[in-house]
Amino acid sequence: MPDASGPAGISGLAGEAADSHAQKLHDLRGQVRKVLLKARREMPASARLPAEAKICQLLAGILSSGAVPERGCVGFYWPVQGEIDVRDVIAHHIARGGAGALPVVTARDQPMVFHHW
Repeated sequence: MPDASGPAGISGLAGEAADSHAQKLHDLRGQVRKVLLKARREMPASARLPAEAKICQLLAGILSSGAVPERGCVGFYWPVQGEIDVRDVIAHHIARGGAGALPVVTARDQPMVFHHW
């Protein structure tokens, strides 16, 4: 007897299509990541440093504007591979009574958890 998903085999085909789509998306994300990492590595300091300073300034403004509760916890990442470094901004937020948390991968294909910094 066919199940609620329709004639026998249809749900299996849909599952295979979804798996194929997920794999293509995964592959595309990997390709885009490589391109962006290369662009970041090749960005001249004369462009990167002012941009990083401006982003940090904007983040500091948001944290001090009241948009984030004074004692709010802000998730951020430890900079690797040329990523922007917002640790000083987060440290200032913490000094004013806020909190910061770093993402931790506990296992492959599992949600990240955040640990206080």
